[in-house]
Amino acid sequence: MTAGEIIGLVGSFLVLIAYYPQISHLIKEKCSAGISRKAFIIWLVSSFMLIIHSVLINDVIFISLQMINFIATAVILIFAAKYKNNVCEYHKNMLSSTQIDQKN
Repeated sequence: MTAGEIIGLVGSFLVLIAYYPQISHLIKEKCSAGISRKAFIIWLVSSFMLIIHSVLINDVIFISLQMINFIATAVILIFAAKYKNNVCEYHKNMLSSTQIDQKN
């Protein structure tokens, strides 16, 4: 494996780590506050298209990166739909304080 491939795989792994807080909060707190399902649908479609492109050019790094993006985005969409309109205490408090700030 070349140094460039190693850097690419580490970058792909960092993408996976970046998704963790969103997915973890969504599943543990059953809270879909702040998640735009329309945006995630677009990201899902774009990831699928980029997977196809990556396979066609036979680029292992981009295949792995887009598979991570596709799976993480699908998980977020599934749980955002499951917990639609659910808001955890943290986000309820954030919404309440924002409304109070707007009144002042």
